[in-house]
This record gives sequence, C-alpha cells and structure tokens, in this order.
Amino acid sequence: MNRNIKTDGIILRTRRIGELHKGISCLTRSHGIIDAIAYGAGKGKSKLVGMVDPFSLLYLYLYFDPVKDNYKISDIEQRMIFPNIRLELGKFYIASFWAELILKSYSGGGESELVYPLLSKSLIILNKAEKGEQNLVLIQFIWRYLGISGFQSDIRNCSRCDKTFSDTEKVSFDESSNEIICSNCSTNVDMLKFSTGGLKYLRYSSKLDIDKSMKIGLDNKSVDILKRILLAMVQGIVEYPLNTLKKGLIYHG
Repeated sequence: MNRNIKTDGIILRTRRIGELHKGISCLTRSHGIIDAIAYGAGKGKSKLVGMVDPFSLLYLYLYFDPVKDNYKISDIEQRMIFPNIRLELGKFYIASFWAELILKSYSGGGESELVYPLLSKSLIILNKAEKGEQNLVLIQFIWRYLGISGFQSDIRNCSRCDKTFSDTEKVSFDESSNEIICSNCSTNVDMLKFSTGGLKYLRYSSKLDIDKSMKIGLDNKSVDILKRILLAMVQGIVEYPLNTLKKGLIYHG
C-alpha cells in the first residue's frame, strides 16, 4: 500500500478532535472519499488552521499511518475558497446538501473521476450565482449526480407503460416508487407534476456542460416544482434520511 498520497480534494465535512486537531472527510479526484486528521488545525500556529474548512478546493499531501490505521494531512496547497458560499445562507444550505448527499450515497470506484469535477464546477458556479440562479445550480447538480450514480430516471418515456411523453403530457412523479409516469398511470391527484417547461429544460440542458446550462432560463414556478421533484427523487435513493432536507431550509431558497 502506498503510504503517501498526493491528490486534489474538496472538504465535505470537518469535526473537532480535542482542542487542537480536526478530522476531515474529503472527496478526492483519485481516491474517492478519504477521512484524515489535520493535526493542529483546530487551534494554534499550525499552517493548517483555517485551511481545512468545508467546501475548500485543495491539493492534499496525505500520509497513511499503519500503526494508527488512519490518514493524516502532512501538507496542503489551497487552490480555491468560496467566500460567498460561506457568507450567504442559501448557498451554504445548497453546498451542505451536496456534501451530505455525496457522503451518504457515494459508492466509490471510478465515480470520483466524474463526481469530483461535477462538485468542483458546481461550487464555482454557486459561489458566483445570483439569487435567482441558485436553484438552477442545485437542479443541475442533482440531475447529473443521479446520472453518474445510475439512478437518473427516463424523462422521455413512462416508467410503467413505456409510453413516450407527448409535449402536452401531464407527467407525474410517484414518490412511493420513485418513478416518472404518464397521465394514464397516475392515479393519485396529489402526486408532484412536472411543468412542460421543466421537462423540456431537463432534456435540453442535460446535454450541455453545466456552465452552459446556466444560460438557459426557466420560469420560477417550473424551477420550484423541478427542485421539489429532484429533492424527493434523491431522498428516495438514499438509504438514510438527509439532515439537510429534514430541516426544510433548502426548499425555501
């Protein structure tokens, strides 16, 4: 086993270890999610103080200690921080949701080569986004993450009868089965229903780079419906409840 690792990383979560140290969970480009200890990062004169905050993009020098059976951070190069995400509550809730989603659903393997650039680009866009754009970044991240994870639903055909949706179809999302279904298969009037514009937006924007997708507008009502459907879809595939969704704060941004 290689005891020394050098990799790009994004801090997803931190925790205090005593008075002086911090434990971190980070998504790395080359090794998936790694838990490590940043000695001295909690207090004192260590250069790591203030450098291992959530949502920072870093270049990490890690050492695996076989005696303690853990990784420690031996050095860090700070690549990018996102002050607006830390200062604006709406952006902070969205970034926190992304981090929790990855921590609770990430399966590893080769996915880090796709999840890492998705998260890093999304954080860059979110940091610069105007208030009206924040939910579009959220929608784009969820939809693309579902695709990488293999849980992206068919938005052209009914999941039950395989009927191709027409342009005027009243398409619904069934939370109980996590399915997108046509009007004929929808038996519950309380099901969340896509707007026509929302479905068209997903179909077209998902073909573009996430940066370019942000240039496509969508009316506020369609954005709100699409956000609620995708958040429900995500919770349906995650085994454990997501704390960032239980608080309800992300729904009102």
